[in-house]
Amino acid sequence: LRGAFDYYRGRPRRLGLVGWWCFLRDTGLLHSEITGVSRRDACLCFLWSRPAVSDELRSIEQLCRLSFIDFLEALARVTDTISPPTDEELRKWGCKSEDPLAEYYHRIERSRS
Repeated sequence: LRGAFDYYRGRPRRLGLVGWWCFLRDTGLLHSEITGVSRRDACLCFLWSRPAVSDELRSIEQLCRLSFIDFLEALARVTDTISPPTDEELRKWGCKSEDPLAEYYHRIERSRS
């Protein structure tokens, strides 16, 4: 995760919102149809993971960007919002193996490529 954070943050020491969206898009987490995570959800997770600051003008970088620890918190928040498929969705995709959830995501991934 540290390598991903360093890659998407670019030159600054902290990760901005655009880098956050790019990370989620590239990892497949930002997909409202598959994971249930919308761009709005991702933005809220980013905003809720920022630290509180006493002086917004002096701490503008902390206010607008995430540290690595903040990034981990935001990622945990995103994973908490992921909507697993319902039994009806599993039946619709024909998932009948011992692990229908894994089969579902495997089928979704194959249909995307």
